[in-house]
Amino acid sequence: MAREHLGFRILCLSGVVAVAVVVGCGGGGGGGGAGSATVSGNVSNASTSSVQSEKRSWLAWAAEEVLGLAGRVYAAAANSTPGGITVTVTAGGSNASAMTDSAGDFSVGGAPTGDVTVSFARGNCDASIPLSDVTDGSTLDMKDVAIVCNTGTVSELDETFRGVLENKPASDNGNLNVCAFGGGGNHIRAVKTKNGTLFENSAGGAATFADLQDGDLIEVSGQREGIGGNSAVNATTLKIISSGQTGNCQGLSTPTPESTSTPTVTGTPATPTPTATATP
Repeated sequence: MAREHLGFRILCLSGVVAVAVVVGCGGGGGGGGAGSATVSGNVSNASTSSVQSEKRSWLAWAAEEVLGLAGRVYAAAANSTPGGITVTVTAGGSNASAMTDSAGDFSVGGAPTGDVTVSFARGNCDASIPLSDVTDGSTLDMKDVAIVCNTGTVSELDETFRGVLENKPASDNGNLNVCAFGGGGNHIRAVKTKNGTLFENSAGGAATFADLQDGDLIEVSGQREGIGGNSAVNATTLKIISSGQTGNCQGLSTPTPESTSTPTVTGTPATPTPTATATP
């Protein structure tokens, strides 16, 4: 009778272990929505905790059973390796996931678009990084992600996306307002071309800022200025795909264009005093 009782307690403990493993590991879902994006990158530094089984002797376990202390079966252990981190991109009820490889590299295909959250989870740590205005069909590269348990930072965020030019500033020192689609709706993206952007035509040949026209479908590649709500892109390459496109962002608020710099004149220049002519 005592043997049967002991077997029952072991079976119950195994059930608890199974539940703990399912909760700790989690799982990814499929991307949803009308469009999708690809979010890739690399984790360069990671400091998380992983769940490990405590090593205890049978005698210690039996003693804890008698005293009613055998509730803790797992312990947290530090893990600084970049591999084995679950990367999940979430927007609303849609999500897509991938795992970092041994070098920390990851690529999440079929990710939802719009305002998304990218989380990096392992053990009992889960760091979340928000990204706004993710465009359908775009690619984002999160370079050198650093994770300290529930906190994550990105060294650089590069992006390639397509949209329709809504207005063109007087010079390349202003913002291009680009109408892009993502997350089931249209939104305005600010694109900056003042830092030596390379312009291309649809055939990949050379173009200039002067070739841009309102209604052009353009492909922008560059670096985001910030993470979170700031989705402005400093373009390194801007390719004109086609012209005469219909914009769908009328009525939406547009980013404030940057002012064009002009030489500043301080004060009024002094008029030189004429030299007196000697009387003969």
